Amino acid sequence: MIGVWFGVLTLLVVTSVMGGFARDLRARIRGMSAHITVTSSQFSRLGSMENWEELAKRVKAAAPDEVIAVSPQLEWPIMISKGQTPQPATLVGIIPDREAQVSGFAEHMLDGHPPDFTDFSGRKIPEGWGPCIMGSGILTTHRNKDILFVADGPGTAASVADCLSAVNPKDKFVVYVGDAQSTGDLATGGDEREYRSAQEWLKGRADAPVRKWPDLLERIFRTLAYDTVGETRPCVVVVFGKDLPPESAFRDAWHRLSPESRRLLRVFTPGETLTEPGGEKARAAQFLLLEPGPQARLELVSRVQDPYIGTAVTITTITPEDARDRGVDPRITPTSSKLAIVGAFNSGMNEYDSQIVYAPLEFVQKALRECRVDPNTKEPILDATGRIQAGRINKLRIKVVHYDDADKIAERIRKGLGGSYGLFTWQSEKAILLQAVAVERTLTGVIMFFIVVMAAFSILAILSMLVTEKTRDIGILRAQGATVPGIMAIFLSEGAVIGIVGCGLGLGTAKYVLDNLNPLADWIYSKTGWYPFPKNIYLLDRIPHQVDGPIWILVVSATLFVCLLAALWPSWKAARLNPIDALRYE
Repeated sequence: MIGVWFGVLTLLVVTSVMGGFARDLRARIRGMSAHITVTSSQFSRLGSMENWEELAKRVKAAAPDEVIAVSPQLEWPIMISKGQTPQPATLVGIIPDREAQVSGFAEHMLDGHPPDFTDFSGRKIPEGWGPCIMGSGILTTHRNKDILFVADGPGTAASVADCLSAVNPKDKFVVYVGDAQSTGDLATGGDEREYRSAQEWLKGRADAPVRKWPDLLERIFRTLAYDTVGETRPCVVVVFGKDLPPESAFRDAWHRLSPESRRLLRVFTPGETLTEPGGEKARAAQFLLLEPGPQARLELVSRVQDPYIGTAVTITTITPEDARDRGVDPRITPTSSKLAIVGAFNSGMNEYDSQIVYAPLEFVQKALRECRVDPNTKEPILDATGRIQAGRINKLRIKVVHYDDADKIAERIRKGLGGSYGLFTWQSEKAILLQAVAVERTLTGVIMFFIVVMAAFSILAILSMLVTEKTRDIGILRAQGATVPGIMAIFLSEGAVIGIVGCGLGLGTAKYVLDNLNPLADWIYSKTGWYPFPKNIYLLDRIPHQVDGPIWILVVSATLFVCLLAALWPSWKAARLNPIDALRYE
């Protein structure tokens, strides 16, 4: 019975997790990808197309009842740098309002930023620069600090909970509410599980003022004054409340520290430096005051996050024209452009978050010279309104009413466009990945089913031993007139009971495990430091699952069938036992 229980439990949990993974992966892919993509050729997805407005009209005319929106894109590989080793990325030129209609781009914006290229940092973007929105995976190389939150007074705990989601995955943090015990740990570093744990902790805390500022500041200073050999990350203490701690509290707490701690840490508020500079290893812990409320998160981003809003990055690449006409040629001169970061997005798909840099379509067309260019200056030719002339794209993205019918609609659009245009659906773009997940799900289910088969062999062995032990009893029953079907029914019912009880326990346990899957994974992580579902490998930030009724019915039915099949031979052996032979030696 235990074998059947464990087998059903394992099989149901594994198939449910794989089903949830496939479902969420498809949703993430569909969220950032267009349902249908039109390119210049079925053999290349980076060839240029002119007059995309006219092409968009033809697309809508080909399937007027199915096409919801059309958006142009100019996508090109680049190298991006910000004072560190350049890293590869993909520059994507878009028209924000059109892109928001086609993909989930607008839904994945971070820090409350609107899905456009407006800059709320208050910094003026220099002439010739372009605004950009980056994936959170790229930004992790630019945002990294020790950050401590102090909630002081009414409404502050909720503001801290809201602001935790703006903390970068590489940041290390601690939270204090009033004089309450802190949550989070600078030693473990930032992690989505840590943030959720802190948010749960905050939900159970009532707002409270800080009554003993010197004691709390001393704890903060001791937390931050660790050995900083090779440490360059900044320290930021964000106080949510009406006022910063009084100056006397700073001085009192500072004088309680050992000389070594003072040497490792410098503390300053926005208006005053309170300590001596310290040694070479000292780090500056900056205190900032934020008003609690709905705007606290944006204020945190603009003032605390290193800040990435308004900072500049350099992109370097060769133009599509050079790539097409000259190929690999040492005489090609790469082109460089400056981008100011105005926002970030997080789709939950590492492939997108660590690669994509969005910028305005016209800026990308100018930077890559995918427009009409002056033959002498090589600069884009502008019209009277300052817009570029004959801008080119390499993708036309389409959203349709029913995404599952994308293949049929793509075929209608292909006939309507004619020519040699290439059309790719969201399934075909990630076909290998989706097929791999489907195959892995099937193979995993088959492999896990062997646990049930092994349990069935245990039933076979147990019932066979039982027939041997109960030979005399079987002989007596047969001598008293028990029929062959009657004897078989006794042993088959025993196998059925084992299967039914095992399946029932497996169903109940599987439901409980799936309902508590992520807390269980977090508990394992807290005890062992190992997380069974790392998001950098599986692309998702939490363990997904999907309770699929037909699959569960199939698992239970197959298990019961195997249990009955295992009981069939022992029951047949018992039923065929000759009563004279059974009683001969009794």
